Amino acid sequence: HFHFHGFYLNYCGLTKPRLPIECVKRSVIAGNLKEGHVQIEILSRSWYVPGFVVSAGPPVGVKGEQPKADLTSLANTTFRVIKELQSRNIAHSVVLAPPVGERRNRKEANEGMANEAAGQEESPVLTPEVLIVPRKFEGDVRSTAGFNAAVMEVSGIIIAHNEETYDSLNEDEIQEIFQQDVALPDPLLEELICKVAWMPA
Repeated sequence: HFHFHGFYLNYCGLTKPRLPIECVKRSVIAGNLKEGHVQIEILSRSWYVPGFVVSAGPPVGVKGEQPKADLTSLANTTFRVIKELQSRNIAHSVVLAPPVGERRNRKEANEGMANEAAGQEESPVLTPEVLIVPRKFEGDVRSTAGFNAAVMEVSGIIIAHNEETYDSLNEDEIQEIFQQDVALPDPLLEELICKVAWMPA
């Protein structure tokens, strides 16, 4: 099914007005933020559920101190990823994150260290991010979990079913539930990463 959630992040006690998923470490798997390009990153495996992050550089020929992203290219690449998931009947959550300031072009991932040395000579770009989190169907989550595995939960906001669950859950239990009941099996995820890596071309 398809529906929207809106969330007022300034009123939920977070230290920044950003979803926790937006702050997760990631590595580039394709593209970059140069003019006319789209970039796709993969979230760190340490996060609850691995997912893709799509962002875009400015349109070709657009210059400036902080150029805005090419939203058409961003939307087209995002739809390619979603269409692939739909064709495989893979459940997924989509998070639209507004620009939060400049994002610098990251280098290609090389054993996890590439982003540590991102080239500072690149022009910053003002781009929204689209986070696409493929997952198992929500019905696969154990009935005793005490929370759903919907868009807010995969984004890092755990909404407990009741006060007892809230008081008893701990981070290790939440991680285990997500890894066992929500995250895709590694072979399928690796296959998707290989497929998605060709989409910005």
